[in-house]
Amino acid sequence: MVISEHYRLGSTRAILSRAFCDTGKVSDLREVEIIFASEMKKLREYESRAEKFTEEEYESNRQSFIDGVNKVVRSRSGE
Repeated sequence: MVISEHYRLGSTRAILSRAFCDTGKVSDLREVEIIFASEMKKLREYESRAEKFTEEEYESNRQSFIDGVNKVVRSRSGE
């Protein structure tokens, strides 16, 4: 949802943090490299789809994003 929001808003740069691999469980550097490459490929494929979303798809994603943020806020505030 975050990536789609960046596309909807016209962002040209963003720093997105993501843990692709739990290095506490996977310590072999070659395996970490393979996992990272695989996850980056998935991310780039999603970006290719997101940049072609219709206005309706962007709006649906925007609303889902808002709902998700509100859910987190409620859980943190004890509601």
